[in-house]
Amino acid sequence: SSGALPFDRKISVTGDVFYTDARNLLTVLEIGEIHYRFVPSNDMASGSNDEILEMTKRVPLMEDLGRKTMGGPKDLLLYSSLLDQRNAPKMNEKGKLVKPKKGTVPAKALIPACSEQQTEMERLADWFLNNFKPHSQHLFNAVLYALQFEKIKSRAMNQETAQKIEEQAQRIVEDMDFIHQCMKQ
Repeated sequence: SSGALPFDRKISVTGDVFYTDARNLLTVLEIGEIHYRFVPSNDMASGSNDEILEMTKRVPLMEDLGRKTMGGPKDLLLYSSLLDQRNAPKMNEKGKLVKPKKGTVPAKALIPACSEQQTEMERLADWFLNNFKPHSQHLFNAVLYALQFEKIKSRAMNQETAQKIEEQAQRIVEDMDFIHQCMKQ
């Protein structure tokens, strides 16, 4: 967004703009006036890891200060909310600091500062994800477990990991059955 202080830091978001998680992340970045560059997942370099390329079609990848983060939407949204620039000092075209107009109320933080409020924010985010996106979240977790399973294959797999993978596979089957039933109606 224009008007923010000169800032070399620019977040790079890679994903599919038609997927909800990527759109949610881009919306939070826009609301928070956070500078970002969006790279559609199909525009990634051909030398990129094929597994990462496939995952970015479902889950956005955010790169900030050289650190790549790919995770659940809650984690990405909370992280990007901390970068909120709406109350940051602004500069005009000439490079001079623009003072806020008298009586202008500062924008409310996208994420509460207090740890008690932080817990409430996480609870609400969990509620949203559990009620509106359980199927895609289970599928994403299953993909992560499958990738972990590939890494563990060469080592002796512990019983707990094997059980988690089986549980995730069962949840996927249940979710796909549910989606199939909904589509029939």
